[in-house]
Amino acid sequence: MIKLLLVIVPTIFIAACGGSDSGKPDPRISEVKEEIKAAKQLWQDNGLIDYMFNFSARIDRACPSDGPIADEIPTRMVTVEDNAVTSVTSALTGEPMIIPTFEYFGTIDDIFNYLEGELAKEPQVIARSFSAQNELPMFDESLGYPIQFYLEFNNSNGCSSTQITLSEFR
Repeated sequence: MIKLLLVIVPTIFIAACGGSDSGKPDPRISEVKEEIKAAKQLWQDNGLIDYMFNFSARIDRACPSDGPIADEIPTRMVTVEDNAVTSVTSALTGEPMIIPTFEYFGTIDDIFNYLEGELAKEPQVIARSFSAQNELPMFDESLGYPIQFYLEFNNSNGCSSTQITLSEFR
């Protein structure tokens, strides 16, 4: 009976938070930091300060919850002028929305800074997405901005995960 419990309990723990099997940092963090460095330099070299993009986020998808699992945050169209977010609208309806104050939201520079800050905390998973954990985060080849990334923390502080997707950059 004890042997059975020794197999079942760790399996439940692993399944409870997306698939990271320990509190150890993702071994690909250094590789991702190098990719971010190159992508951020490409972004800065392009010198864009006025742009628009669609922003989607999925929070704590990998983590168990006592209640219903949170839906994806509705896609927002973000307008940046002079390197500051000036408006946010619903990508579906065009209705104006309040500019969010989430730590993972903002200009492309803000999103790069968020990603770098989270990597410094050594996540257990850094990937392209929850469903593509074997792939690294994706960056635009010509402008450098992040297209999609997923972070998962599963340690003594608990479980948290964030997936960010940027699309329709213009």
